[in-house]
Parts: sequence; structure tokens; C-alpha cells
Amino acid sequence: MLRCLPDGRWLSSDNGWIDANGDQASWPDVVDYARLRHSRAVVGLYRQSAAARMAAEVSHRLCRRCHLVTGREEHRRVARLRALTRFALGDLFDGTYAV
Repeated sequence: MLRCLPDGRWLSSDNGWIDANGDQASWPDVVDYARLRHSRAVVGLYRQSAAARMAAEVSHRLCRRCHLVTGREEHRRVARLRALTRFALGDLFDGTYAV
């Protein structure tokens, strides 16, 4: 189980509190500690986008939060492309949308 604070700090059993960048962080005060969340540690494999992979195969093992932070721009790009594709397919088969 991971102990995580909303500001991105998490408790390491070896080094104390670690911030979102992986550096040592100060211990939280009582008010911050009251907002502590417990999370299961799920580690996934993160691969860079197809364009970056052509140069070199680079993969990282990241937790869910770090995966989303690292791949934020790629996720937004893919989501936008999917939305535009669905919009275009709707125009093709159902006619134009009333905006």
C-alpha cells in the first residue's frame, strides 16, 4: 500500500517522504496528513509514442499517477484525434451535426 498526499508526496519505507519529482520532501503537518490516501501500488510499463520509439526503444516502469503525468500530452493528442475521427464518421454516415 502506498500512502499518498494530494500534493503528490508519498511515503517511502526507505527514505521518508518523496515529492512528485522523486526528491526528499518535508514531513507533512497534521492537517496535510489528515488528507492521506491509501493506494495500491500498480506498476505498468510506459512506452513513448510511435515517433519517439522509432529513434530508440525506451520504456519505463511507472506507477499509475506517474504514467498519467508522463504521458499527459500524448494522451491528450490521442483523445483529440479519436474525438475528431468520431465526429467525421458521424458527418459521413449521419449528416452534419447541429452545432
